Amino acid sequence: MDDDRSQLEFPPSEGDDLGPLGELERRVLGLVEQLREARTQRIQAELEVERLRDELRDRDTQIIVLRDELRSDSTRDAVKRRVEALLQKVAELEREG
Repeated sequence: MDDDRSQLEFPPSEGDDLGPLGELERRVLGLVEQLREARTQRIQAELEVERLRDELRDRDTQIIVLRDELRSDSTRDAVKRRVEALLQKVAELEREG
């Protein structure tokens, strides 16, 4: 980008009032600055998008882990209830027999 700038910047003239040429030079240099600023903003936006994508992936991973833990807890609770029911039946059979 510095190469662009060195090619577009002109040394000041003696009068520095070249009329239409001076105005054109100011406008072109202004446009160059706007382009540089737009590029900088685009790069920053792309970095922010990537950061947000990484954060989203991390959250998706957390959701999967929590979902698996919830299933494990549900399975554990179901097994516990079944074992307790079986133990009650065994206790009933022992009382009867």
